[in-house]
Amino acid sequence: MRRRSAIISSLLVAATTAGALTAASAHAVGGGSALDEKYRFVASIQTYERECTGALIDVEWIITTSSCFATNPDQGFPIPPGKPSIYTTVTVGSPDLGASTAQKRTITTLVPREHRDLVLAKLDEPVLDVPPVSVGTTAPSPGDQVTALGFGRTATEWVPGRLHAGEFSVDTLDDTTVSLTPVASDAAICKGDAGGPAVREADGRLELVGIHSASWQGGCFGESETRSGVVETRLDDIAGWLERSPVKQRMASDPTLEDEIGTPVGPEVVDWPYRYQEFERGEQRARLYWSDDTHETKFIRGAILDTYLRLGGHRELGAPYTDEISTADGAGSYNNLELNVCRSTATQASTADSSLGCNSFSTISHSPSTGAHHLEGSFYHRWEDLGREGGLGFPVGEQKETTDSTGKWGAYVEFRKNSHGAILYVGSDTRLCAVYGGIYIRWKEYGREKGGLGVPEIDVTATPDGVGRYVHFTRNASIYWTPTTGAWEVHGAIRQKWASMGWERSYLGYPISNEQAFEAGRRSWFQGGRIDYIARTGEVIAYRN
Repeated sequence: MRRRSAIISSLLVAATTAGALTAASAHAVGGGSALDEKYRFVASIQTYERECTGALIDVEWIITTSSCFATNPDQGFPIPPGKPSIYTTVTVGSPDLGASTAQKRTITTLVPREHRDLVLAKLDEPVLDVPPVSVGTTAPSPGDQVTALGFGRTATEWVPGRLHAGEFSVDTLDDTTVSLTPVASDAAICKGDAGGPAVREADGRLELVGIHSASWQGGCFGESETRSGVVETRLDDIAGWLERSPVKQRMASDPTLEDEIGTPVGPEVVDWPYRYQEFERGEQRARLYWSDDTHETKFIRGAILDTYLRLGGHRELGAPYTDEISTADGAGSYNNLELNVCRSTATQASTADSSLGCNSFSTISHSPSTGAHHLEGSFYHRWEDLGREGGLGFPVGEQKETTDSTGKWGAYVEFRKNSHGAILYVGSDTRLCAVYGGIYIRWKEYGREKGGLGVPEIDVTATPDGVGRYVHFTRNASIYWTPTTGAWEVHGAIRQKWASMGWERSYLGYPISNEQAFEAGRRSWFQGGRIDYIARTGEVIAYRN
């Protein structure tokens, strides 16, 4: 059996002429058993040498007394922040510690409050199916009635293993404490209850008023003391500090947020590892997101949010790790997203970029003329490498699959910058290539991947003289462009002949026409001459102007 050592906050001891008010070891609430599911937020805290009580105030956080973790409990607080000095477990989720619904967690981090017998304890894993208790923001008044809860000893049991409750009345309060007086004769704070909650009803729900800090322990098992007054650590005036939700923390700390996304229209939603809250500003909807993967709290709104939700929201795309950001030219905006595929679906995990580990990055980019569209995977990273919206432009759709003129698989994303089009295209045996400008226009005229030129084998590439640009395609074809000549295709035997002569570095220079028919076969014109293909003989002949 664990030793229930005394936890006494000497700073809170009130001397009287009859004696001194003492805080019991790990105090406990005497009184009736409280096997009520509405109290599932009450937690039992255990080390190998002492036991306390606490309350779940956030899915990852327990509130309790600092003295529960003090090296010398008689000295109470302060305690150092960080990892507890001894291994500490928490049982929460059921008023009966032996029930199947009771959940075990360990405490990883302590965040004590200066000048109060109070500490926040972070759990190693969130508690997702137990509603946390909210912290009251209004000070209690003398005469208010509260319910004190705890897992400690009772009048008849040393280790009850069940939650107990007692009714108390507020006596006095000062800057940091609230004094309680039992309403019923059997109500007492006993060993094992340190850090347990005192709650009241407000607007149909329970809210936290204080946590047990010191007690006379009158009426507790093994105690001869008859007095049973209690001192609670006051909470209402530090409710903002106690708030652990990253979503609410940003709401409280960012004065510009309301101008950006409006006001909340619903409660915070926890869909682990994500937390979010809905907002509205006029006709515009928004969400403020936090993710355990990014540890960032960022907003997503308007048309970008609509696309995000259409494509599955956080469960499919992850959470935003940027707020909506305007592009450098002011023509549009975007949100970047991050998804941990290692804790997502097998399909997502199989498509993860192995070089990036578990993190899959993507974006939703929007402009009024193109709409909001999602880019992910290799398409996203290639687009970023090429300058994002300032390079290829805004996406005009999501990634699409296709087949080329030979029936081979391909995929692409189209873009637009001002009036100019662009594409990123990948084939089953070609790498992801960028085609844009006049070359892209000419390729589209030839049917793009369905046409006779094939699919791109390289990006738009500068010619050695720096004047022109070109792309080679899979069906023995190329398109060359210069500012003065425009974009023209060369293919087949004529292309082979031109290549053997040194391409545009030969006396022929750049093409100035597509391949065309003439009476003897096929012909392409160049700046310095022409190349003829003679159908009857198969000859390919170059002529200088």
